[in-house]
Formats: sequence, structure tokens, C-alpha cells
Amino acid sequence: MAEAATVVELLSFTAKVLKTCYDYIQKARSAPKEIQRILDDVATLKILLERLSAMTEDPDDQNFVSLKSLRREGGPFQTCARSLAELDEKLKVLGDASEARRRLQWPLTAKSIDKILDVLMAQKDYLYGALAGDAAERTVSTHDAVVDVKTAVLDAQAAEQRRVVLEWLSSPDPAVNHHKASSKREPGTCEWLTSSAGFQKWRGGPNQLLWLHAFPGAGKTFMAASAIDFLLAETDGAQTAVVYYYFDFNNPAQQSHSGFLRSLLRQLCARGTVVPAEAVSLREECRGAAPSDEQLLGVIGALAGRQRTYIVIDALDECVRAEEEDDRASALAALRYVKDLGLSSVSVFVTSRPEPDIVTEMETLCDVDVDVQTAEVDEDIRRHVRSCLAQDGRLKRWPQNIKDEIEQKLMKDSGGM
Repeated sequence: MAEAATVVELLSFTAKVLKTCYDYIQKARSAPKEIQRILDDVATLKILLERLSAMTEDPDDQNFVSLKSLRREGGPFQTCARSLAELDEKLKVLGDASEARRRLQWPLTAKSIDKILDVLMAQKDYLYGALAGDAAERTVSTHDAVVDVKTAVLDAQAAEQRRVVLEWLSSPDPAVNHHKASSKREPGTCEWLTSSAGFQKWRGGPNQLLWLHAFPGAGKTFMAASAIDFLLAETDGAQTAVVYYYFDFNNPAQQSHSGFLRSLLRQLCARGTVVPAEAVSLREECRGAAPSDEQLLGVIGALAGRQRTYIVIDALDECVRAEEEDDRASALAALRYVKDLGLSSVSVFVTSRPEPDIVTEMETLCDVDVDVQTAEVDEDIRRHVRSCLAQDGRLKRWPQNIKDEIEQKLMKDSGGM
């Protein structure tokens, strides 16, 4: 059917223009604010075309006559196709230019792009009309139909805006570390932590920072994962935010303080279907460039202060310390910033080795100090060793006295005895 093919072709055009916009934003050090108008207008057109595409599946639809009229010579479909092609070409020319040439060319190109968008958006009324149809022959009024379409457009624009902001805040995904730690943690281990008086005090108290520190190999990451799982299970997800981050020696991307801050903000923004206005404003203020620590912390504080928020940070000692930039010092400064905000709704949980710089900061930062002693993790280590011995296809057939010897040896080597 010609109408269906035309709509599909136009949808392909809109996707192409949107991709060109995103490519431009990625290349440009600072994307002009007019790019947002292109994204909004083309996304609106895309939604209308998607609704029209559904109409083409039913030639008996009362609105189909209106749909056919859109294909007339010089009509809305041809105008949209021509305008989208012109828009895509102009954006590609700018995208292929050097940064200096882009800055020079944009003021001149922006005027012609605005004219193209004006022509493009003038076609919306025709598209709305085709969707609304003849009010006298429909049970739903034209007004209600148009309102319905506009609502769908607004929802789509909100979804697109959310996607753009979350993409801008791209950062290492701590869920990978969390799922790995949770899946490897033996059932029943770390329960001593979540039931301890210190943890319960931290969980219930306002504006508190809990610092859990222990020797290498004590299972701090498993403890952090246990705390996260406990909070996720015991709190109301609609009213409470649980955000977390795992610093990781094995992944250079997870050793910087900037990735840590971007990840926290991204998680807070991803909680709802509509991205918070503060995050949208920050992206516009930065024109798509990377935000500063101060800007990230400002929005994190604003969003965390609106609801009960738990922030869990594992392996702070694995945040790198380099001669040119001390990321760990910056991460500690971020914790102090959050602490100094005095937000009664925010509680922070940190695990690390007791390294000197962290110990010094925690003397004034932490409210709940959990020093994990060997005796407290002995049973967790023993559970893990026994599970390994029981599940290994070859070892589980060995005599019990041999398995007991292996258990004793492994416990001794781990420092668990």
C-alpha cells in the first residue's frame, strides 16, 4: 500500500535525522541550544507518523480518506520528506566540519534550519487532522483525538529526553559488580552485619555515615552487596532510593571519582519515567559537555534530599591515587560535601581497607565505625569453604576426614583462624 510505504519512509527519515543530531552532539565540544529544538520537533513528528502508520493497517478506517490526501502532490508527506532531507544534509555538513568551522558556520546555518523546522512543524496540523478524522462520524471528538495524540507526543518527548540525559551521564554500571558479588555470596553469610546494632543505628538515623573497614580478603564486597540487597528488600522502592557504586582495581573505568559521581546521579535520574528537571537544566547548562564535580554534587544533593536515600560505596581504597590527580581525595571530598549538606534523608555506607588517608578523613566523617574482626567473619568463611567442598564434583566424594583437613588449611590460610 502506497500510504503505508510513504509513512515508513518518513519514519526512516526521522530516525536518520535524530541519529545525525546525536552524532553532532558527540562530536561537538559544546552543542548549540538549537539542537534541542531539532530533537524535540523531529521526535514530535516521529510520534505522529507512528500513529499514522497504525492507521495504514486498516484501509476501512474512517480516517483513511484523510490519510490518502496527505500523499497528494506538494502535500504534507512530500513537504516533510523534503524538509527532513534538507535538515539531515545541513547537520551532516556541520558535523563533518572542524570545531572552529562549526562555530563560524552555525549562526548562519541556524537561520535556515529554523526555517526548515517552521515548515516541518506547519505540517503537524494536517497530520493531527488525519488522525482526528471527521468529528461528525466518530464517537470521539476531534478535540479529544488531538489531545490524545498530543499526550502521546509529550510522553514520547519525555522518554526521549530521559534517554538523552541518561546517555549523557553514561558511566560504569555498578550492577555488574553487584550481581557478581550477590551471586557468589553464600546464603546466610553477612547476616551478622545487617542485624548488628551499628547497622540498624545507621539505617534508622538521619544524616549518618557508616564506615566498615577490614583486612584484605575479609569479604568487604560481599558485605556491601549484602547491605544493598537488605535495603532493596526492606524498603519501599517508590519512596526510598538505594544507589550504590563499586570501585574496582580490575576495571580502570571504575577507579575514578568522576565515574563514581556520574553513576550516582544517573541512578537517581533513572528511578522515574520522567528525568528530574535539575538534570535536564544541568545538561543544557553544560551544552552536552562533561559537568564538573561541583555541578554533579549539586544535583545529587538536590535529588537525594527529596526522598529517603541510601548510598552504598564499596572499596573506596580502590579509587586511584595518582601524582597528577588524586581521585581518592576527590571522592572523600565528595563524601564530606554530602555530609555537610546535613540532609536528614541521606545515609551513606562505605567499605574500605583502613588506609592512612581514609582513616584520617573518617575520624571526622563517620558516625558509625564498624571494624570487622576476624572472629566476625570466621563463620562466613567457613560457610563458603564448606559449600565449595560440597559442590565440587570430585572433592565431594572424598572422605570426610580429608575434607575436614582441607577446611582447616583453607581457614588458616585465609586468616580465618
